[in-house]
Amino acid sequence: MTYQQAINELKQISQKIENESLELDQIQEMLSRADELTKICKSFLKEVSKKLDDFQENQILG
Repeated sequence: MTYQQAINELKQISQKIENESLELDQIQEMLSRADELTKICKSFLKEVSKKLDDFQENQILG
């Protein structure tokens, strides 16, 4: 899954929760999935941040 796919799915979940009449169990499942997607996004961002730091360090030292 790409970062953008995770973000898009998070947006869909948010819209469904806001705009649809859902059972509590459905909301709980969606929130669990949103938590998984958030972790995926954080992982991507952390990885990009590290790569950027490494790149900047190489530019300074290189």
